[in-house]
Amino acid sequence: MTATDDGQMLTAVKRPKWVWLVSAFCLVLPPLSAAVLVANHMGWLPSAATQDPSFKSLGALDLTIGLALAAAQFGAGVCLWLLRRQAVPLFMASVVLSVSNFMWQTFARDWLGAMQRMNSSVGPRLVAATALAWAVWIGFWAYAWRLRRTGVLR
Repeated sequence: MTATDDGQMLTAVKRPKWVWLVSAFCLVLPPLSAAVLVANHMGWLPSAATQDPSFKSLGALDLTIGLALAAAQFGAGVCLWLLRRQAVPLFMASVVLSVSNFMWQTFARDWLGAMQRMNSSVGPRLVAATALAWAVWIGFWAYAWRLRRTGVLR
């Protein structure tokens, strides 16, 4: 127990092991993704010839959605680390933004067509990676929801 400036006693918070892992994931990967997205948008990173048309077609809305997604994921990680119940809606927001972004890219940008035009082994792997990413973020949401339901998140 630790005393605060006003004399109140605080109890030490013991975070579950998975909170450490999920929070670390959320605090590292979304900012890196945002940095790569901005660097690609600004033309600071070279891209393969097969990827170049896809990257050049990305506009301000694509950048905005990508940055909002990274912010939601980062915010969810911070809230989870602080054991705040706001982590649950932020994880759900990241799933909704990710699915919305996929739908936008699929219908407005012909993402699936671009995957088919790429190397025949690359497209299916990217689709599988997208599905795996959704499963991970849905798992993070479910974990945070369970922590909130059991009173760990306040």
